[in-house]
Amino acid sequence: FTTIAQSMSNWHRALCASASESSWEGEFDPAYQPQQVALTAGFMCLISCDSNKKQLPLSALQSFAESVSVVEEVKKNTCTAFPWGQIDFSAVSSADAMGALTYPLLEMCGCARSVGGKGLRGAAPEQSKVW
Repeated sequence: FTTIAQSMSNWHRALCASASESSWEGEFDPAYQPQQVALTAGFMCLISCDSNKKQLPLSALQSFAESVSVVEEVKKNTCTAFPWGQIDFSAVSSADAMGALTYPLLEMCGCARSVGGKGLRGAAPEQSKVW
């Protein structure tokens, strides 16, 4: 689960960390272009929905790319729910803990009904598809 947790931390940093954040190690590389923000937030939503045993409909991901204003709203909502420096996704060690931590994203992400499989909890890949 370490790779998933570190990925969430990296995506969180790309959306929400300032240029002065030390974890950039001198290489400030934020998600700032609309398509970067939509993809990065979408990756976070995939993990959030799956770790909460929810599906992420394709239409929810597509909605992130509708317009620049939608993308800006997605970024604002993500960073408001998870201000940089107050949450450390890299320290999360299980799908249950990730699910609890990312629960505030479910509505913004458009997570739908529950998934029958175990998702990040060890289901076979075909069972954990979310769209």
